[in-house]
Amino acid sequence: MKRLALFVLILVILSFAVDSTKTLKFNETDFIKLRPVAYDPDNQSLTYFFKYPLSSEGTWQTKYGDAGMYNTTVTVSNGRLTKAENISIIILRKFDPPVIEIYSPEAKNITVNESSSLYFNAAGRNLHNDNIFFNWYLDGKLISNDSSYTYHADYYSAGKHTVKLLANDQFASSSEIWVINVIKFDRAILLDQLPKTITVNESQLIEVSIPDFKQYGLNYSFSYPLDVNGKWQTDYNSSGKYVTNS
Repeated sequence: MKRLALFVLILVILSFAVDSTKTLKFNETDFIKLRPVAYDPDNQSLTYFFKYPLSSEGTWQTKYGDAGMYNTTVTVSNGRLTKAENISIIILRKFDPPVIEIYSPEAKNITVNESSSLYFNAAGRNLHNDNIFFNWYLDGKLISNDSSYTYHADYYSAGKHTVKLLANDQFASSSEIWVINVIKFDRAILLDQLPKTITVNESQLIEVSIPDFKQYGLNYSFSYPLDVNGKWQTDYNSSGKYVTNS
């Protein structure tokens, strides 16, 4: 953004010095152009001189990182006499939010099954090269302060969830949001894998094969005559019909 500063220098001869300093304020990235106006009673041609950080034309293209106070001088001369004006230029920090560079996942609406995992990873930067701090939220609850986060969908996660990343540099912040749709797994179908009837001869070992229920977040147990591991060593007195549950 171009910013123009206009002030007046009066070219006169004074018998004493006056400490007068003008203060001008701009923002980082502003283009500054000073346009002093001086008056010479004799209408002589005037020449202006500028000091750092201004160019010889009285301009300065500020950038990020230039925030601070700069004292400079503008001088006007008609070839015989000169007059100088002290100027303080204050450059205010520009608080642009940090930029979030998303590495994964790229999709913002994701569908997964129960028991799945999603890895989130991001990096951030700002134009001042400040440190960027991360906060990850799951359904509004803070869950991590790292630059990465892994979402685990268990067997009670069916439904819609949101993951939010907030990146801040202590001055401004940016955010990204992902929507996760978790599809329910019908664990009841695991029971269909259990044998309904087992027939053996006396003295044979019965061993019931079952799915890995714990993998699906389920607990299980066996009832008599099976032991805790689903086994029964029959003998010659074991003939008969037995009903058991697991």
